[in-house]
Amino acid sequence: MLISTIMSQLIQSYCIDSRTFKCILAILNILDYETLLRERYINHRCGYPLCSKIITNNSCTNNLSYYCDDYHFDCSQFVLTQMGQYPRCNVEQWKRLLTQGEDNPARLILFDELLQDKVVERDIDSLTTDMNIFRLM
Repeated sequence: MLISTIMSQLIQSYCIDSRTFKCILAILNILDYETLLRERYINHRCGYPLCSKIITNNSCTNNLSYYCDDYHFDCSQFVLTQMGQYPRCNVEQWKRLLTQGEDNPARLILFDELLQDKVVERDIDSLTTDMNIFRLM
């Protein structure tokens, strides 16, 4: 029930911040996330749940058309890649972790955060390497 309520809200709107998004990702599985992307697209929203943009051209030719731009496609694929590495929390475990102050129970890093860390480190070579590895997956 909780998962379907959250999914329904994200289909109609968007997630306001990355902390909330990462908390939500902890209770979703890959199939839930893919369903969320598809349903957002059907509702003329960019598939990436942190994006508030409306998609006006809804001619589905491939998964890239679910997004407002290539960057949000990359962001979403980065999330999907990591979701397979960690099992989702059950709802009770999720509630306990949040109550204890855990702000990233899914242990995920968002693509924006990866880029920000690389810019801060001024490690463009490392960023290029990471991007190439990511695109090969």
